Amino acid sequence: MKHLKAFCYNGKEYEPSDIKSRNKLVEMRYHGLTDLNRENILIAVNSENPYFRYKNSPGKCLTRNEQNPNHEIVKNKIIEILENSDSLSVFTNEFKKVKQTDGKSKTEIYRNSILHLDTEIYSTYQWRTESFKKINSKEYTNFDICGYSTSTPFSTSVKPKIFIEVVLSSFLKSKVFKFHCKTSQVDNSITLFFYIPENLNKNELSSYWNSMLLENGNLNVRITQYIDNGYFYDGVNQIAYLYKDLEIENGFERPDFTDYDIENEYWEKHFLYVRDNYFKKARKKLNK
Repeated sequence: MKHLKAFCYNGKEYEPSDIKSRNKLVEMRYHGLTDLNRENILIAVNSENPYFRYKNSPGKCLTRNEQNPNHEIVKNKIIEILENSDSLSVFTNEFKKVKQTDGKSKTEIYRNSILHLDTEIYSTYQWRTESFKKINSKEYTNFDICGYSTSTPFSTSVKPKIFIEVVLSSFLKSKVFKFHCKTSQVDNSITLFFYIPENLNKNELSSYWNSMLLENGNLNVRITQYIDNGYFYDGVNQIAYLYKDLEIENGFERPDFTDYDIENEYWEKHFLYVRDNYFKKARKKLNK
């Protein structure tokens, strides 16, 4: 994979054309290079058409490419809002039928908190777009948006790593979906699915499935579908393990996450169930 820019440990950013400069090339090789996210080592290739590449091949990319420009527009808009907020509240709605005094039932909406980052904690967060991550030894993906606290070397339940996947016309691949479930269970992360219709007004981020509202510095994000603690959720409903081949005497046995590189028949079934019954239906309803 070729890179348009590289970060040098002397504090500068270089473009491929800089490789032709002997002095700049010496600086790059002396100090060392990474990608702009400072996650992976790069090498400057001084050829007829100079370029930057990974020091070690990351393997096959599992990221689905969105062709609709709305995907990039919305992603950048969300990053802009996140960077200009002072705190963050993420919630999902629960719909309950409540009997009224006249005996009739009325559906009321209750707000269920998924996470809250107050001003002190949120001030430590950094947000990145197209964040690179190796899924296994041979494959990698780029997350749409990733946020994490710089005040701790690892994620905690109070300061979780937050992934936001902007879903327009394609869903995660099976292995990426599995990765999100795995990391949300063992690495204190949460994945939020932000659905957008193909004809979305770029200045409007609210739909049936999700919304963003910035009020007095606090960003309120409503989400319908997300992954938390190893499970995929639709609203407050945990979409769990439905297949009889995993049924045991006391209920259902949780899949083994210890080696998620190994193909697992259950995981493929579970992924297809989520994709067909939640993602596809969500897309169809959103674009009516």
